[in-house]
Amino acid sequence: MGSSRCWRPSSGPPRAAGTGSLATMATLARPRQEPGTGGRELVGLISVSHALQHLYVAVLPLTYPLVVAEFHISYTALGVVLGVVGAVGGFLQGAAGFYQRVSARLVLTLQNLLLAANAVLLGVAPTYPVFGLGQLLGGVISSPQHPVGNAVLTRRFPERGGTVLGWHTTGGNVGTLVIPLVASLIIVRWGWRAALLAVAVPIAVGGVLVAVRLREGAPAAGDGGRGAGSVALRAAVLRRSTLTIIAAGTVAAGGRGLGAVNAFVPAYLRGGLGLAQVTVGLIFTVILASSVVGPIMAGQLADRWGRR
Repeated sequence: MGSSRCWRPSSGPPRAAGTGSLATMATLARPRQEPGTGGRELVGLISVSHALQHLYVAVLPLTYPLVVAEFHISYTALGVVLGVVGAVGGFLQGAAGFYQRVSARLVLTLQNLLLAANAVLLGVAPTYPVFGLGQLLGGVISSPQHPVGNAVLTRRFPERGGTVLGWHTTGGNVGTLVIPLVASLIIVRWGWRAALLAVAVPIAVGGVLVAVRLREGAPAAGDGGRGAGSVALRAAVLRRSTLTIIAAGTVAAGGRGLGAVNAFVPAYLRGGLGLAQVTVGLIFTVILASSVVGPIMAGQLADRWGRR
């Protein structure tokens, strides 16, 4: 009497005896869908993985002046190797469609664990050919991060693609920002080899973290028509005008990107200007500081006003 709620029978037809049990058995027999990682955690994990990749990429230029001196090679030889590494890594990112067949968790876990092992290889390299081979392997190993990370985030957040891609980019740039000073202090105290060995530790830990925590979850509703969409997208991309725009944008982005700055600025500051290693690390940190904020702002603007 104290409550207005009462039990009401179902308006549908009566269920046959045992229907509930059959439904329960069918539910138990159905393959269990693994729940996806929460939205913020997913963005965080992908961004942390990107930051760890940039730890590796950013520590290398700080070692180049010392590598050139120890192995008695020229900057021309170093530049040739860097050009080959950049071309191979860029080509593999362009072929990232093959990664769609493999889980992002597996790809990013292997990337980080192998990248950590490769940093150790570079740190113990007895000759420059071994070091150069490690550079090439590093370009191959680290190539999945951008295409795989971007794909995971845009699938999960289709309406906020600019924002999540901005955070993904910023995650990588944070890794680039924090390593110069730390690595410079290690180099001053223990040498360039110790810096490479030290950077392998957080990268390996990140690989384990991605393996344990990253879950992509079920595809979004409406993915059933993805095949037709992929065909239409492929046709649009293969148009001559589209390929021209992509090629021009790729060259422009690659030429002004952090990779071009990273490779030779520390070498010039150290070898050309004769600055102390810690001073080089400080200047390099200041140069890269603005790269942390810019992508977040640009991504939010793109979501609000369009990407053109």
